[in-house]
Amino acid sequence: MTFTIQDGQFLLDRKPFRLLSGAIHYFRVPRAYWRDRLLKLKECGLNTVETYVAWNAHEPREGQFCFDGILDLAAFLDTAAELGLYAIVRPGPFICAEWEGGGLPAWLLNVPGMRIRCDNEPYLEKVTAFFEHLFPILVPRLCTNGGNILLLQVENEYGSYGDDRAYLRKLERLYRSLGANCLLYRSDGDDPAMLRAAETGLYLADNFGSDPVGHREKLHSLGYGDPFLCGEYWCGWFDHWWERHHRRSAKNVADELETFLQIGGHLNYYMFHGGTNFGFWSGANDLPGAYAPTTTSYDYDSLLNEAGDRTEKYYLVRDVLKKYVPVPELTATDSPKTAYGEVPLLGTAELFDPKHLAEVRSGVWDGPLPLTMEQTESYYGYLLYEAELEAPHGVQICPEPVADRCSVYLDGKRVGILEHGRTLSCPEIPADRAGRLAILCENTGRVNYGPNTLDSKGLRSVRADWQYLFGWRTTALPMDDLSRLTFEPFRTTDSPAFHRAVLHIDGKPNDTFLSMRGFHKGFVTVNGVNIGRYYADAGPQYTLYVPAPFLREGDNEILLFESDSTECSTIRFTDRPDFGEDA
Repeated sequence: MTFTIQDGQFLLDRKPFRLLSGAIHYFRVPRAYWRDRLLKLKECGLNTVETYVAWNAHEPREGQFCFDGILDLAAFLDTAAELGLYAIVRPGPFICAEWEGGGLPAWLLNVPGMRIRCDNEPYLEKVTAFFEHLFPILVPRLCTNGGNILLLQVENEYGSYGDDRAYLRKLERLYRSLGANCLLYRSDGDDPAMLRAAETGLYLADNFGSDPVGHREKLHSLGYGDPFLCGEYWCGWFDHWWERHHRRSAKNVADELETFLQIGGHLNYYMFHGGTNFGFWSGANDLPGAYAPTTTSYDYDSLLNEAGDRTEKYYLVRDVLKKYVPVPELTATDSPKTAYGEVPLLGTAELFDPKHLAEVRSGVWDGPLPLTMEQTESYYGYLLYEAELEAPHGVQICPEPVADRCSVYLDGKRVGILEHGRTLSCPEIPADRAGRLAILCENTGRVNYGPNTLDSKGLRSVRADWQYLFGWRTTALPMDDLSRLTFEPFRTTDSPAFHRAVLHIDGKPNDTFLSMRGFHKGFVTVNGVNIGRYYADAGPQYTLYVPAPFLREGDNEILLFESDSTECSTIRFTDRPDFGEDA
């Protein structure tokens, strides 16, 4: 099979081909639901699925590769092929995607001489090592080798980051040397400075969210011809904590699709189905200088919502497509949802209890200064910093830098909370106080876009007013294994604590949503799977999506880590998401 460009057209086996794609990231969707989401994409009238590849998920530690379970990219692509769908794959190595560090592994920060996204030997050496594991999955599935992958993207929106064309050319050569004999492309916004900075001669896909006619004309004026492909048509948008949930008119999206089709354009819906940032994988933005972490939900107000249900946008888009291309009948069904109701919290394990701290920590270091996450090689989750403090005159505690959320305690009592770029309560110690100072520091997501991509997490120093404090104990809390935790009977707390509940389900489980209203900040695991962070004090997301494949008939263990304080004695499961819009 061939997929080429000739006379301003895409040709599939030498016949004109209209590329109608939708983005689904396999790593944001439970594997058991891949077929359902892909079938719904096909039944909407689209012919191609697009996905990024998240390097940091596949290689969480250098040399340790994972391509199974929710990360089985081969199975995802094969499922698409079985349904008759083509694919676009964006291997990166940088992907943005509102994903932790833009998909770059945090361990890169520990490599001597490392400079990301440029012609840097240590960086390209690590990229090559990963690609040597990735491309044996991709190459047999390229259309040129009988598979369903039509296009591979080289890097991602590089013009909005740098101008190292030598780096881009080396990446292209690396793709080719590893067997990528298909059509390669790049994507960027159509700002002339961005396009010039990333110009390598590769086919260009333009990324935007409105006005296809204007963008096509702009590309033509800059010397770029057809075919005109919107590599990311933003039919919705993602959420940050402290914001309102994003919504976009379904009719507007459908009307713009009509325009795309009338002018002979091609597009990829970003996102067709957003899914969920399970675990600690949500990223953050830092432009211009305002750090904004992304929510656990990646609903994106897309054609399928976070739980995979068709939205009004889906049906209106499908109605437009039916006028231009054959569209299959609807056979896929939306998953049933169940409100399992109130469930009591049964047990508590307070973090500051030495017994429980030992049950969850991965390492302890004593030294003059606090250590960063990278220095402890514990890249996600939390760090606990402890030191003895004397405050004869009263002091203000100043962690440096605040990366990203620091809850400050003296002898177990909270005295303040600082967030990157935000003071929630100033940590002040009154005069004539001495005691054990503790700072619980959370990585709320490494920057995934712009000049500060892949930022360091944790603290480098702490001051009391102008005086640096020395003599710190750093405890790493990656929160990746809570199996050793033991619990006392439940009690409310005014400090960080784990709480345990059991959800009993009679019969086959259904999708559900866990309401976090009444709680403050933390994360939840269901049967050992981290379903993501909550931040009910900030919004706009007040529920966590719990997919049925994460549940089982009978008893289900729910563990909740509340980093601030716990006043509620129950948790509540509902049958719908809560983005604060009806509250």
